[in-house]
Amino acid sequence: MPFGRRRRVRRRRAAMLAGGAYAVHKHHQHEEEEQQQEQADMAAPEQAEQPVAEPPAPPPPPTPQAAGAPAAAAPDVAAELTQLESLRESGALTQEEFDAAKQKLLGV
Repeated sequence: MPFGRRRRVRRRRAAMLAGGAYAVHKHHQHEEEEQQQEQADMAAPEQAEQPVAEPPAPPPPPTPQAAGAPAAAAPDVAAELTQLESLRESGALTQEEFDAAKQKLLGV
């Protein structure tokens, strides 16, 4: 049975060569894919650099309001009147300017 051992050695060598050839093939294939990707990136640099824009969010639905002055506007008017008063007291606004802005805010 001296030929049995040779056969096993030959099979092992063949398997090692086939495995090495497979590894080399995969390595070259991977390098080619990287080169193709780099070429595609260079061909269209403006597309690669632009971020994807998201569509704007839809506006919120209108809320039903009671007749007359809106409830949400009342605190804003009060806050603005307070701010106008502080500006008048600091001297940034004259009494006439304060009165005109107050009339405009109150809608009179």
